[in-house]
Amino acid sequence: MSQPLGEADLLRGKKRRSSGGGGLVAGEQGWSEEMDAMLETLVRNDDLGMLSSALERIIMQQKSEFEKAYVLEKSACFGLRLHEVAGKLTRQQAAQHNSAVWPLTHDLTVKVFSLLGTQSLCQAAVACSMFNRMAMDPACYVEVDLTMRGLVTVGNHTVSKLVHQAGQCLRSLKLGALPRLNRTPPVMIVPKLDSAGELQLFPVDLSVTPNRVFPTRCMAFGRDSLTKYCLDSLTEYHGLAGSSLTKLHLFNLEKMDTHHLCRALSACPCLTDLEVVGLRRISMRTLIECLGSHCPKLNRLYCEQGKMDWKQYPEESLKTKSCNQLIKGCPDLSYLALRGYGVSDRRVFMLLKGLLKLSTVDFCGALKLTGVFLRGIVGPGDQPSQLNTILLRDCHRLKENRLKWSVSYTCSSVGNARIFAILISPTRVDLQQEIGFTNH
Repeated sequence: MSQPLGEADLLRGKKRRSSGGGGLVAGEQGWSEEMDAMLETLVRNDDLGMLSSALERIIMQQKSEFEKAYVLEKSACFGLRLHEVAGKLTRQQAAQHNSAVWPLTHDLTVKVFSLLGTQSLCQAAVACSMFNRMAMDPACYVEVDLTMRGLVTVGNHTVSKLVHQAGQCLRSLKLGALPRLNRTPPVMIVPKLDSAGELQLFPVDLSVTPNRVFPTRCMAFGRDSLTKYCLDSLTEYHGLAGSSLTKLHLFNLEKMDTHHLCRALSACPCLTDLEVVGLRRISMRTLIECLGSHCPKLNRLYCEQGKMDWKQYPEESLKTKSCNQLIKGCPDLSYLALRGYGVSDRRVFMLLKGLLKLSTVDFCGALKLTGVFLRGIVGPGDQPSQLNTILLRDCHRLKENRLKWSVSYTCSSVGNARIFAILISPTRVDLQQEIGFTNH
């Protein structure tokens, strides 16, 4: 019969040493052998009745209630630790089995993971230990898409963790809440009775419906956990992650300001595609000057204002200095969109004349434009222009007579070398049919 456990044994445990001259090492080896034998006995004899009877006898041998409670507590802890160790070894065995039967090599698996979206990649990383190890490869995070959809929220910590995980492999980063597209037909045909009592069809203009051209209301409005510091990870470690970034798309970041955005852009010299939608605290003038100073490889620039107030006359968003800075600093710009900003005809004319590689421009919702900037975009002695598309939807101050004359002058100057496709407000059918896709 075993002796009751003493208080010193319960609190500190016995240091078992062998009686021979092997010292502590030999004692530990002997204790390991005893532990192996004990665990093997427990595993082979897992009858619940026997275990219950044995534990009950051990408890009855203790003298005090404290000793009995202590034995029960240690027995429960021993069971939990044994369960944790068994689970860990099970996962290791499963990982070894998966690695043995997985048909793809490590490099090929990482290549497949890099083609997945960010959300799908995170789901694959928690499938098993092997997938988790392969998903930690920086090559899997070439394109990081953290745009919020539905009930999904993203915080600064998540952005920082994925950007640091990608390192110099990062090429594309998308953040924010995607806009809710609520496109309505621009014209509705309504049947009405005229004064003579006959049924007539009358078009109703729906082009001024709020958020038709600028549907920037967040799907996750009020749950945006991204702050103005969400892009700071691009500038950390001397701009390691931002040095190779080529695409940056930001959607409806309500807390982002001009200072923090420009500081992040200053660490992205290889940026070729920038899309900024619904950032109300951003100064367009400062942003354009920052791009001209730090992003010489910029090829596509898309900026869209937030919710528009059609009754309020917008202020001038650009100055001559800003336009000259963009022309000198970003000569390869081929796509330019400034939607909903107060851009005048003079500034637009400067941009179209200075940026020779422009193929598409979008000034939808520019309430200051009258159309006079189209005159003389390409003169008889100028170099052939690559411009082929101008979008002018919802520019309600366009003057029809001036626009027709300017387009006719421009097309006649170009001749048959280039056809300008000018897309104006779809509700003005007579103007669109006359100059929409014709070359005088």
